[in-house]
Amino acid sequence: MSTTFQKVHISLPNRHSKGLFKPHIIIWMTIPFILITTIILGCGSTQNKTSIKNDTDTSCKKDSFSWVLGDSEFSKKEIARYLNDPSANLLKGHVLINNQQDLISIAETILFRIYGKQHIIHERPYIINLIGDYWIMEGTLHTEKGGTFCIVIDRKTCEVKGISHGK
Repeated sequence: MSTTFQKVHISLPNRHSKGLFKPHIIIWMTIPFILITTIILGCGSTQNKTSIKNDTDTSCKKDSFSWVLGDSEFSKKEIARYLNDPSANLLKGHVLINNQQDLISIAETILFRIYGKQHIIHERPYIINLIGDYWIMEGTLHTEKGGTFCIVIDRKTCEVKGISHGK
């Protein structure tokens, strides 16, 4: 019994053909499909999600940032190390708020949370002074009645030393 083989020529479409098989189109169609599928499947998962119910909730659960970054024992040791050993903090003594833009960014974040974004924006332009190591930022009063905010921030530690709003 003899077997004969027949030679078959298969031609795949090339970039000049008008066929549907074009690798670059298939790749660009596959990427969005993969991304959408990943997002849809990931949205149903509760693992590694963090939800903050309110701004004062600092509790840690296994699916919160503490699980991702490390356990609380490590965090407690790091805090103790920085508080007890001044040489451990590489930024200690260095100026952290070097300019007015940095100050505005930090102060507005705090002020928006306390007094509301629109209220603070209405008090622009700000009056800013640097006295010693303290930035003093005040709002501008645009009417005869009312008051403006005042915030004092240590430029080396970013600690808010005082905050108030006139009436």
